[in-house]
Amino acid sequence: MDAQRITASDIESYITPQRLRPLWIVQFGLILGPIFFAIVIFIIHSMQASYHQLPQSEMMELMMRFSWINIYVSAGCFLLVTLTFQFPDVLFRISPQNGRLHLYRDSRTGHETNPVCLLMSKLNIRILFRLALLEIPAMIGLVICLIGVQSGVVYEEQAFFVNAVPAIVFVIYAISTVPTRDRVIAKLEQLSGSA
Repeated sequence: MDAQRITASDIESYITPQRLRPLWIVQFGLILGPIFFAIVIFIIHSMQASYHQLPQSEMMELMMRFSWINIYVSAGCFLLVTLTFQFPDVLFRISPQNGRLHLYRDSRTGHETNPVCLLMSKLNIRILFRLALLEIPAMIGLVICLIGVQSGVVYEEQAFFVNAVPAIVFVIYAISTVPTRDRVIAKLEQLSGSA
């Protein structure tokens, strides 16, 4: 099949609320995970405010080790997310040449696949990959906070709550990048080279 030029009007007509809804659901689902987990930690922390056992020195040392692991994992994941912005074509291999993509025929159905649909699926992969990379340290940090609350260490040393910072960063990033129609159209135009 001949290569087809993707135009801005092709992209705009393709992006409908129905096509954005699955991405919204997934993104808000990912956002709600750390938020609800943080609420559980806060509730457990509030219920045990008068924790009567002092944490053992071994538990304090273990919490320090967990915190350092969280710092390394967070740094690695944030670096990978940064690289996905700096080198997206290398990491995702979605750079069509001169805005041209071929119509692909699905071997199972025999239907032709719209090139904008292909770009949209690749954009979805980008978005979800970045969110997954940011959610990893968010959840690790919240688990460390939960361990600290359960063991009573955070009642002695509140600084361990700093492990929740990756979760805060994740939620802020995810909320600020919710895929609106205009954002998706701009990204697809950028990817297709038709902007």
